[in-house]
Amino acid sequence: MKKTNLRQKIRHTASWQPNRVALATRNGVFNYGELCDVFWRGSRGDVIVCCENIENFARAMIALDGAVEAVCALNPDLPQGDIKVILSKRDFTCVVTDLPIASRKVFDDAGLVCLDVNDLKSETGNLDREAVSTAWLVPTSGTTSTPKLVLHSLVTLAHTALKSSEVVDDPQVLALFYDVTRFAGYQVFFQALLGGHTLVFPGLTGPMNARVSFCADAGVTHISATATLWRKILMCPASKNLPLQQITLGGEAADQPVLDALRKAFPDARITHIYASTEAGVGMSVSDGKAGFPFKFSEKTFNGVRISLRDSRLFICSNSAAHSYAGEGQIVNDEGWVDTGDIVLVEGGRFYIIGRESGVLNVGGDKVVPEQVRHVLLEHDLVSDAVVYGKKNPFTGTLVVADVKLLAGTDKESAKRDLEFFLKKKLSSAQRPRVLRFVDDIEVNQTGKVVHKK
Repeated sequence: MKKTNLRQKIRHTASWQPNRVALATRNGVFNYGELCDVFWRGSRGDVIVCCENIENFARAMIALDGAVEAVCALNPDLPQGDIKVILSKRDFTCVVTDLPIASRKVFDDAGLVCLDVNDLKSETGNLDREAVSTAWLVPTSGTTSTPKLVLHSLVTLAHTALKSSEVVDDPQVLALFYDVTRFAGYQVFFQALLGGHTLVFPGLTGPMNARVSFCADAGVTHISATATLWRKILMCPASKNLPLQQITLGGEAADQPVLDALRKAFPDARITHIYASTEAGVGMSVSDGKAGFPFKFSEKTFNGVRISLRDSRLFICSNSAAHSYAGEGQIVNDEGWVDTGDIVLVEGGRFYIIGRESGVLNVGGDKVVPEQVRHVLLEHDLVSDAVVYGKKNPFTGTLVVADVKLLAGTDKESAKRDLEFFLKKKLSSAQRPRVLRFVDDIEVNQTGKVVHKK
């Protein structure tokens, strides 16, 4: 049976609507035909893709899927140490890149053959070459631990997009605010290109208002971002010009204040928050405007996904789950369940993702979940954003510390008194931050999540 791959899917749109815009970036616009203009004639081995420009990333991935055994895309801004760790996990033979020669040293040192994306260009690409099932290796975050490579296929990684990949006459315009080499970025990438829509990439760096303005000028109708990024988007004057039809929150738990703020700013848009992870795939989604998920999700199968709450932890069984890490252990157990490592709280007929088991702090023998404290801080009207973390202490083991970004123009002295009073009512003694630091901004990584301090 002939295997389906990304090139075949994209070429279908290209042949039907050759001039339809696939990508809009600060470098220009690119139609579907232009994304299929490179071909892979090399060996079937494992290949790295590391591109600065998303149009080159797209061209490389379309050329390689179905043509090599495995492909792994890396963000060029990854720390060199993380890249070296990733390169050690498989027998990669070459890297397809658009980086300048001076920036390819880490790949040269690893003995990889460096190929420029444009060197793959050919008018006589061999489309008759038999397709293989390519493994998609997706890096996990290396911010809190050594990065791993999660082993997906196109079917599991693009599971949601493939279910609704019929090309329509009236394309949507989706914005990409995630790193496209990570799980969340792939979801937006596939949702756009497999559906024949237009993907707008405003860049991952630079002033947020300029990025939002770029999206507004491009007529973006759909945005998926973390709750942290949405808070930043809402503060941008340019957000008032976004003609949004669909708002999606993922990557972090969606808190009620940000859901309410989005409803107020975009009353006509559909607002959905989802749970997904690199390992478990897309788990569940809800569009009722409330934080958390209905408890009934854990009682029956929804869209082929089963949810289980065991010992206050979330387990998922899904067809889009990855089965293993490259060179390491299994992800699913013998019954097909993935232990997500996320802690849940059941309350009022819903369950809430309140943090990671690995991030729990021990404060004098009491367990404190930093994300739970952060969400309480975000409920306060004067708080724009916050990050909560632990600091070693000789008496309690750990001290809870909170960095808080206040709304512009807020008096810090009165804010501190208000916050301390507010937190005393909402949190236990062990949960309450003993150090409140007011900062100008909260650092966010390229996955759109708050950077957690150690």
